[in-house]
Amino acid sequence: MDPALFDFDGTITTGNTYTPFLQYASTATTRRRAWRQLLWPWQGYQFGLVCAVALRRRATAYVLAGRRLTDIRALGARYARDRLPSVPRPEAMARIAWHRRYRGRSRDARTGAPSGVSLARRAAAWHARASAGGMLRD
Repeated sequence: MDPALFDFDGTITTGNTYTPFLQYASTATTRRRAWRQLLWPWQGYQFGLVCAVALRRRATAYVLAGRRLTDIRALGARYARDRLPSVPRPEAMARIAWHRRYRGRSRDARTGAPSGVSLARRAAAWHARASAGGMLRD
């Protein structure tokens, strides 16, 4: 069986889902403080001096610092349930369904998210639930 690999953000979805996840996971106080802590790295990213991975790691560490892994997983599950169903691109979902139906290929979503928080895993779980529940058309 040949795997069919799809990038998650911007290919399966209409855009970035990681930054909105961090906003979803943070409180108003954390967001205000984060601007002070992340302003210079963000500007460095805008000018090509800081890579996206380094910025994501720093933002993730700041927003999720001090939280238990079980709480972070629960946040990811809520985000996947509440927000991810609205972001898939119909043409991408049709292509995934085509691969599943005509090629018998396995599906795997890839993301640039740091390994500590895997939105791809959540999206795959959402996709499995959506397929089983008839939310996705074959």
